[in-house]
Amino acid sequence: MIRWRIHASRWAAPGLGLAAGLLAWEGGVRLWQVPPWLLPTPSEIGRELAASAALMLPHLQVTLVEALLGLVLAVVVGLTLAIGIHVSPLLARVLEPWLVASQTVPVVALAPVLTVWFGYTLLPKVLVVAILCFFPVVVNTVDGLRGTDPDYLRLMRTLRLGHWVTFREVELPNALPYFFSGLRLAAAWSVVGAIFGEWVGTDEGMGYLMIRAISQFQTSRLFGAIALLSAAGFALFALTRLVEYLSLPWLRSHEEASRHGSRPSGRHALLAVGVAGLLTVGFPGPLDLPHAEAASPSGAPEKVDVILDWQPNADHVGIYAARAMGAFEDEGLQVALRVPADPSAALTQVAAGRSDLAITYAPELLQARSQGIPVVSVMELVQRPLNSVISLVEAGIRRPADLAGRTVGVPGTVDTDAILRSILVHDGVDPGQVRAINVGYDLIPALLSRRVDAIVGGFWNVEGVEVELLGFDPRVIHVEEWGVPNNPALILATSEQTLARRGDVLRRFLRALSRGYETVVADPAQGARHLLDQNPDLDRELARRGIELLAPVLLDPATGRPGLHDLEEWRAFAAWMVEMGLLPGLVNVDEAVTNRLLDPEG
Repeated sequence: MIRWRIHASRWAAPGLGLAAGLLAWEGGVRLWQVPPWLLPTPSEIGRELAASAALMLPHLQVTLVEALLGLVLAVVVGLTLAIGIHVSPLLARVLEPWLVASQTVPVVALAPVLTVWFGYTLLPKVLVVAILCFFPVVVNTVDGLRGTDPDYLRLMRTLRLGHWVTFREVELPNALPYFFSGLRLAAAWSVVGAIFGEWVGTDEGMGYLMIRAISQFQTSRLFGAIALLSAAGFALFALTRLVEYLSLPWLRSHEEASRHGSRPSGRHALLAVGVAGLLTVGFPGPLDLPHAEAASPSGAPEKVDVILDWQPNADHVGIYAARAMGAFEDEGLQVALRVPADPSAALTQVAAGRSDLAITYAPELLQARSQGIPVVSVMELVQRPLNSVISLVEAGIRRPADLAGRTVGVPGTVDTDAILRSILVHDGVDPGQVRAINVGYDLIPALLSRRVDAIVGGFWNVEGVEVELLGFDPRVIHVEEWGVPNNPALILATSEQTLARRGDVLRRFLRALSRGYETVVADPAQGARHLLDQNPDLDRELARRGIELLAPVLLDPATGRPGLHDLEEWRAFAAWMVEMGLLPGLVNVDEAVTNRLLDPEG
């Protein structure tokens, strides 16, 4: 009975602390009225987990297999290296710099290289996990082996028992607690390593599921996936702790004595509940998302913050041209351009008031609207799709039907998958005849290494040109010629609140931006110079040729003006997205896009 009470008291504090945190989260979100696309409540996450269990659990199984295999490989390699370093001082001096260097290379940078080397199989993911996890095993085990009591070592030498017996009976038992300490860290990191590997290129696993959820603004599903991964990491951590407990019987009595001597009380848990209650009742009312001020001090330029959709490239030439020409200054504006850490989060950043504008894509905007995110397109930057099917001429792919029986690399976004299905069906091919592999954004390495026969998701004015500059002969299939409705490749979006608060500032910004695009159309070479002067690290030939190809599609063909939305094209594209399963229902295009800021009449 006493033992049961001790165990119950041990779990009371963390259990109550977890409950208090969840209650504070639930209450705070409800009282502040935080929109679910920004932060869902725990109850909403729970409902999503229940509804999506059949979808998530197979992906979780894939991720756990990758994590466990990588962890086993990390243990084998880590123990081998640790023993070798302990036994051989020469080997220690040779290996230790390499061990340190292995941890200075970002795994996210190494993962794409491993994928190109070994293909889109299980092996690259397992290697990513092993690289991330072996280091704590090596370091802790070496510390344990080197930390053996010198008196025991002298005794073993006195008894002339030999190196092997000394290692087995003295050094190894002394090192095991250190080894398990490193193993617990490695177990927790293994899940993270598996996610890194899946982000680079796969069509299954929790990392793949999270990318899909992010691209569709399914925040509850994203948090549900995070909750499952946290539970999986905790389970692996607890499993290693159990193995340690069963493997080291000489430590049990010491731990149990420590527990008996210091029974935890419920005071810390009660304190957590009290703090959570104070935080919850202290939330005064609906969340007022921060937005830029409507006015600046008299005479000072108005600040406008813009999130790009990617690293600066030829597709952004209009905005850099406007900046170089002084068009923004002429309108009394000070423009800051931001490169996003996560391009898929740009619209939520705008909706939350963290930025005034974001360069994004038509499918993302319509999906955001379908999830209740109040964002609006105020200008089309590129009037037709840049997304395309790119292959090498040697592959003989001239039309979508030629993809039958081939392997196609995709970036893993739902709209790209839909584009591939649409053009195949339009050309009379069953999509099941084509193998699509998620290669992340390493589209060109996948194509040039012949891991795939073609790629979908590359821009014909960027990746298409880059393939040619690398010495290969590309062939491009334009998707709008094979059943995908015409839609703008890039748009400029803001939030409904910013549109209402800063409409005049945005109108001036678009007026200046239109000047930049008109300059690029009139003189693409000058536009390229503006872009390259402000981004000297860009490939000059790639930028120059990309802008030459882009210039003809920067103006509305009917009016000869930049930026105007064709509402009928948008309605047709929204209907196509519904047909392809990208939207749950039709979106009101009249609320999703507006031309009024581009109207000269004001």
